[in-house]
Amino acid sequence: MDIDDVRRALWAAYKKEEKSEYGIEGKSNEAFCSVEYPNYWECETEEEFLMPDALMVYSYALGPSRTHYFKYGKKDKEINYYTWESPDIYAKAVEVINSWVD
Repeated sequence: MDIDDVRRALWAAYKKEEKSEYGIEGKSNEAFCSVEYPNYWECETEEEFLMPDALMVYSYALGPSRTHYFKYGKKDKEINYYTWESPDIYAKAVEVINSWVD
C-alpha cells in the first residue's frame, strides 16, 4: 500500500459520510495528509533513509481526534485513541479510516 491507498480510503469515507442521515461538516483541512521521513542521523542505510516512518491524517469530521498519527513500529499497536504503530503505516491508516465509517 501507499499514500494513494490512504487518499482513496479517505475519499470513500467522506463520500459515505456525506450520504449519511446527518451529512458531513468539518474543517477546512479535512483529509489533509503528511508523510514524514527520518532524519539523516536516525539512519544507518539509504534504505532506512528512503522509508517513510510516519503519516499524519487530519480528520475532524470522521476520526476521534483532529490529527491521527500512524508511526512505523515492528508490530501493530494502538498507542492511544489517535496514534497507532505498524510495520505498514499505509495499511494501518486504511484500516483505521475504514473503521470510522463502518
